[in-house]
Amino acid sequence: MWRVGPYADGRGDAAIQVWEPGSGPLPVGVFGEMRVGESSVIKQAAVEFRKATERGYPIHLIYMDPQRGQSAPAILPHVSEPALGIEEIRERLLQLRQEMNDRNAYLAKVEHVTSRGVTRRGVQSYDRPGAHGLPMLIVPIDEFHKVAQYDDLAEIVHELMAEGSKCGIMPWILNQDAIVDSLGGGEILRLLSSGNLIVLRTGDAYTARALFGDRLEAFPHQIKKTFPNSSKNTKGCGYVLGATSRSVMTRIRDVADPDEVLGDEPPPPIPWMSSRDASATAESPAQPPAAGGRPEDDDEAVPDLDLDGNVVDFVTLDPQQQANAEETILRLLDGAENGLDAADLTLGTGLHLVTVFRVATDLCASGAVRQEGDRYVRVKAAS
Repeated sequence: MWRVGPYADGRGDAAIQVWEPGSGPLPVGVFGEMRVGESSVIKQAAVEFRKATERGYPIHLIYMDPQRGQSAPAILPHVSEPALGIEEIRERLLQLRQEMNDRNAYLAKVEHVTSRGVTRRGVQSYDRPGAHGLPMLIVPIDEFHKVAQYDDLAEIVHELMAEGSKCGIMPWILNQDAIVDSLGGGEILRLLSSGNLIVLRTGDAYTARALFGDRLEAFPHQIKKTFPNSSKNTKGCGYVLGATSRSVMTRIRDVADPDEVLGDEPPPPIPWMSSRDASATAESPAQPPAAGGRPEDDDEAVPDLDLDGNVVDFVTLDPQQQANAEETILRLLDGAENGLDAADLTLGTGLHLVTVFRVATDLCASGAVRQEGDRYVRVKAAS
């Protein structure tokens, strides 16, 4: 969970969920009219992901800008292999699609040891950054409407959003509006709605309705350009639907000078699967890529961390703890006719967000709970 900015009422921070344990990275969509702070999200991501990488959870930010870097020039020295201009974007998207295919083949064969000490071959999903030696690849695409004009590029982006999560690859979409044509079709909008949405100041009511639907009441079109009785700009103000979902305006924190925060050291190179020796891959599928990850033998020994560096201990729930967590979640859902999202369950149970996701997933698998969008709903027994 990544806290992106404070709520206007002072009751905590709005947050998005970059990845779901046991599932992979989630989509992020950032929308707003010109010069309202979309780049603040990318600058903040560069800082947060650098912190995560230094803690042993490698995340590479592969920034794409059809305007050749002018959209966010301050961030270019701090992202991995940016793609600037349509031709570079096309080349990088093709490379990412090949990377996804290579990772799929690798993860289908990789040997790993479960938390119960059982050796298994092949994994169905990408658990967290660095899982099985593979860094997470987050791909923010700025001014996306310019990319979506090209059918071949929109098709690759849709493919990466629909299938890349299983192997740790996920595009983010930054755009001025949510008109279907400017997003390359309704399928990309649908996939975005399954993840995190940030809507900053807009000039119309349609954008929030198209993105949030009935899940969040929001009024980004009513945000003025300046704060009341002030000349200070409201850049960065908007609404967030992600790990938190409150109908309260938030303001995205801005990193004024990424150079000052991140220093002169460039991000580490991306260990593309294609750079590995093909014969070594075929003979030793359990070996992770050479850089950017942890050896799989140590995978269970290293504690999971969120982006703030807090230890997330969700693997070692004993049967009684699991039963207590399930009972608590079911009791909360019994009193919520329309269900609760993960943030609500986190507040209600006192459990960590990652633990809530794991326990809720188990309840869905057992049939006691069903998932409707980002909400969990109690399944009533037939009378």
